[in-house]
Amino acid sequence: VRPGDLLHGDSNGLTTIPAQVAPLVAEGCARYLTAEAEILNYLKESHVDRPGFAKARAECVRQLAAIEKWLKSKILGA
Repeated sequence: VRPGDLLHGDSNGLTTIPAQVAPLVAEGCARYLTAEAEILNYLKESHVDRPGFAKARAECVRQLAAIEKWLKSKILGA
């Protein structure tokens, strides 16, 4: 850890966030929360079953892949 490093820590550990990514953190977090909400909102429904959970999880995974693609395009310009 060096002065000026951007750190992220949670129950899974601590990591540094590269300076080139720092401006994208807020939008990336918002996108991640939207993806995660697919599963969390489903689990709040009155009827939960495996097929429904699988559908919610698949949508979350699809959105996470889109976030990865977006982030790579911002960082690598691809």
